[in-house]
Amino acid sequence: MTARRLTLTQLRADTAGAVDIDTALPSPFATWPWPRWSTSRPWAVGVAGDVPTVYGTTETESAAAAAAVQLYISWLAGSVVLDDLAKRRLDHLALIPVLAGRDLACRCALDVPCHGDALLVLASGVSPLVLLEDLREVAA
Repeated sequence: MTARRLTLTQLRADTAGAVDIDTALPSPFATWPWPRWSTSRPWAVGVAGDVPTVYGTTETESAAAAAAVQLYISWLAGSVVLDDLAKRRLDHLALIPVLAGRDLACRCALDVPCHGDALLVLASGVSPLVLLEDLREVAA
């Protein structure tokens, strides 16, 4: 059976042995409406925290999610350097092989890009650089 990404609701319902990636390997990259108090979009993409770092904005939540996944993969590949998250990056890289063949669960909706999708591909043995190049070709 092929590993898949599930919602946390699906994980709770019927999947023993799945990994909750929000807990085990949360991405440092996030999306949110920008400005935060705005009810209209655009969506910001960046590193969330007490003082968020915004890398850019997009018009839709789905596009923001795709950009956040690209940033995540770039971070894993070492092409986006976040000094304060260097150890966390090494922890992510070390745990990726453990995910091979396991279902991954996240709070993201299944119809939007998620770093869990990237982790599934990376756990199958694909290099972050190869995955990043594939994503760039799809986006072009």
